[in-house]
Amino acid sequence: MKIIPVILSGGSGTRLWPLSRKEYPKQFLSLLGDNTLLQETILRLNGLKNLSNPIIVCNQYHRFLVAEQCQQIDVTNPIILLEDEGRNTAPAIAAAALQSLKISDDSVLLVLSADHIIQDIDKFYSSINVAFKHSQNGKLVIFGIVPKEANTQFGYIKPSKDCDDGAYKVKEFVEKPNLLTAQEYLDQGDYLWNSGMFLIKASTYLNANGFKNVYQLKGGILNYLQKTKKKNSLWKGECYVFDNRVSLKHNLKTGNYSICSGCRKPILNKNKRSKKYEEGVSCPNCHDSLTTSQKERFRMRQKQINLAKKLGKKHIFQKEY
Repeated sequence: MKIIPVILSGGSGTRLWPLSRKEYPKQFLSLLGDNTLLQETILRLNGLKNLSNPIIVCNQYHRFLVAEQCQQIDVTNPIILLEDEGRNTAPAIAAAALQSLKISDDSVLLVLSADHIIQDIDKFYSSINVAFKHSQNGKLVIFGIVPKEANTQFGYIKPSKDCDDGAYKVKEFVEKPNLLTAQEYLDQGDYLWNSGMFLIKASTYLNANGFKNVYQLKGGILNYLQKTKKKNSLWKGECYVFDNRVSLKHNLKTGNYSICSGCRKPILNKNKRSKKYEEGVSCPNCHDSLTTSQKERFRMRQKQINLAKKLGKKHIFQKEY
């Protein structure tokens, strides 16, 4: 079973203003060395085994920052999920969990913040290895930090006293208590800060949040179209596969539709013969409404995609269009 890192990079970092701003929050800054906090978060994963490429969830306005910083550290194929606006942690993880099912059968998600500083890397690795065994059994495993002060910016975890193969059941969780309560927890000495990092199977997370009968696409619709004869099938029409931007029919034969990269609407293959169709740029639906600037930008994008194909590589934004 693979581990898929899910890096949450949607924060605005307002507490570090003016160094950190909404357009350029702290996860994109180099605060402790040559690499940014986001880059350090990604590079920190190199010592772990059985990893897939990371899924990075970020604000739509930061998409190019994320892509650029990934390329700077030779991470060429991250999956970047865009939020049109901040929707907190739960929806971001749900989107990443759904995306992960397209990559692998029910992987374990390693949820991380993009702006954490972790100095004891060996302890980080050993904690994940312990957590991985429990997460495979359907457990949500959260990572605690021994508190150094009464801090109201953290949630507090009270673990049980019984250790189960390196982990403890959570007896109590308190979300950001007031200062007086935080001081009481510190004095008691048996509470931990919630780090915001955890491991959980994608299906466990989705089922716990109202998603029922969770299947990945390959094992669901596509498997049905491949194995079920058309005369016995209940499926009508074609199945649109978002990852490849094509439609498929029974026996997984390519259908009659793909997507226009200009307006992102389905386009019939026969309409590609139109003079208004340009690969990666426009189709008859949008040719007249796109500005010259938009068309030039789309042409540049398509040029980069074509170049990547010639080099045997996948362009970092190829899936998005």
